[in-house]
Amino acid sequence: MLTKDWKQVAALGAMIAWFICIPFPIAVAATGDQFTAAEVRKDIDQTLQMIGSYSAEQRDAALAKAKEALAKTDARLEQLQQVIDKNWQTMTQEARMQARQTQQDLQKKRTDIAEWYGGLKHSSAGAWEEIKQGFAKSYTDLETSLAKAREKF
Repeated sequence: MLTKDWKQVAALGAMIAWFICIPFPIAVAATGDQFTAAEVRKDIDQTLQMIGSYSAEQRDAALAKAKEALAKTDARLEQLQQVIDKNWQTMTQEARMQARQTQQDLQKKRTDIAEWYGGLKHSSAGAWEEIKQGFAKSYTDLETSLAKAREKF
């Protein structure tokens, strides 16, 4: 578990990561590419395998792969938002509430993964494995939830 100091460092890293990754997904989402659950699963597996293989000495390479994975995730989040926006007028009140709740849940998970990303950037060699595992779990949770949400909407 992260200490209070690590959480503060991770939160700062999360904010930095969020601002770094924002422009890219908008450009990717503009292409209109759709994603499937199989593609998401493949991305998850590839990303986790790549990041998991990096040692603390290979931090820069791990961060580059993590940033690339987050950019894809952000593009998928943007695509989902576009689908919800497009269908908003035809949704029932219950579907709208469910969409809002889903978006809030996904945003929380995106914030969690950004904190772990910040931890990857600033962790000591001794904490590297724990931080990597936390990032991997958070990434898997977000991508899995996103794929399920995309199937609903």
